[in-house]
Amino acid sequence: MNPDSVPRLKDVAAAANVSVAAASRILRGDTDPFSQGTSDRVVREAKRLGWRRNLLVNGLQTGKTNTIGVLVPPYDSFWVNVINGIHEELANRDYLPITVWIGDHDQFPYFEDSNEKGVELINRLLDRRVDGLIMWPQFAVSFRQFFIEKVKKSVHVAVVDDHTPDAIGHTVLNNEIGATQQVVDLLVSFGHRNIACLSEPNDCAHTWAQVRTSSFVGALEAKIGKAPNVEYVSARDPGALFVATRLLTMEPLPTAVFAVTDHHAELIYHAAAKLGKRIPEDLSVIGFGNLKESSMFSPKLTTVDQDPRGLGRKAVELVLGQADNLKAKPTYQRTLVDAKLLQRESVSMINPETNSS
Repeated sequence: MNPDSVPRLKDVAAAANVSVAAASRILRGDTDPFSQGTSDRVVREAKRLGWRRNLLVNGLQTGKTNTIGVLVPPYDSFWVNVINGIHEELANRDYLPITVWIGDHDQFPYFEDSNEKGVELINRLLDRRVDGLIMWPQFAVSFRQFFIEKVKKSVHVAVVDDHTPDAIGHTVLNNEIGATQQVVDLLVSFGHRNIACLSEPNDCAHTWAQVRTSSFVGALEAKIGKAPNVEYVSARDPGALFVATRLLTMEPLPTAVFAVTDHHAELIYHAAAKLGKRIPEDLSVIGFGNLKESSMFSPKLTTVDQDPRGLGRKAVELVLGQADNLKAKPTYQRTLVDAKLLQRESVSMINPETNSS
């Protein structure tokens, strides 16, 4: 063999003194028909020669490409870590991610109008015969009909953080009930009774926010028999600061606010500063997401860590769990990943008289 050439399967077979068919079966893991000595010899020669499987040929033979389309943008540090978890788990399983998205950072949440580009992007992945798709909720919502008509017939899908009842594929979610119960328990134990909540708008792309908010409201009512004031706004809305400020002036005046994302918690920080309220002396704040910048807030933000890497890894497990049998009727799974409250500096005890209203 030419030392500069790429080693081929027939080179491994010749070096191990077996047929090409035998070498192929052994290197695919089908060793039962062969002795241990023969199998070991083939594997040893393959390593010595530096042979690697030709995945293009392997894909033609098996119908699998060992690639997964990842329709998740690096929107913030939470989603970057979801992507990290996806990549780590795929690497462990010898799969390769093809990560794509639409638009730049400012457009990520609002690409829904780019239907033509979205369909083109999905088709490009399907044309490359990906074995599965993993996506964030906006993609699942915006191109739902496309998935129902085409993708579900050819490839398995997993969606991260989507609570839509009639899912288009597997879903991996945080345990919102458990997470918000931790938030309620901490605030109540610190004496808070007048508690408010800042949430995302109620729309089909933010079902996680709806479940998070309703879980928080339900846990608080069960704990103290009192519902919180709730305002709804996108953290990127030009009027978001106005809405956050309005929430802090609603009666009864809140001594604490639960924000459904760290982005919303940042709005509360700005609104509090605008009103001359000190955190946590005058107002306690809890966020959700444990974004990288949350530990750099002043004071550092108490927040909920969603285990984004765990969400990403679990999405891979769900997609690959049935990828070997695309002809089987899919059974969609909903898997919960626990989240953990991280107590920092933005929550403090209050005087009971403060809650008298």
